[in-house]
Amino acid sequence: MSFEFGLSVIREDEQVALDAFMHASEYFDKCFGMLWFKSDLEEKNKLSKLRGDAGKKGGTVKSEVYRVIHNELIRLIYAKAPANGWKNKISAVNGVIDSLWEFVEAKKIDSSHVKDKEALHDRVYLQWSKNVEDVKNAFNTKITKSRK
Repeated sequence: MSFEFGLSVIREDEQVALDAFMHASEYFDKCFGMLWFKSDLEEKNKLSKLRGDAGKKGGTVKSEVYRVIHNELIRLIYAKAPANGWKNKISAVNGVIDSLWEFVEAKKIDSSHVKDKEALHDRVYLQWSKNVEDVKNAFNTKITKSRK
């Protein structure tokens, strides 16, 4: 609109026309900037969603891998438990860790948190036995509570 006004008054008052052209240029620049910002924002949102979806997919795959190991751990806790139960959690973990590590190697399970037997031992003892409900219940069932 300022541009059209500038064209219409350029013959009568050149300074007014130049001012109108400057306003038109400013408005054009702002509109152009808004378009660039919008396209940049849409690109960032698309990338963020893509990364979020990839993270969810990775988490789902990892949990499926861990579910297989959890099931074998629970089976081993029950199968290898002494008749009167394990004395404590660390003895239970120590009693099943070799068989569990053989299972992981036999299944060729590759995970960043199960690199070696020691890492698996720490994960079972420090995290899964406390945070994974099925594993926690298996430990609680097969560990003998000492009565004082």
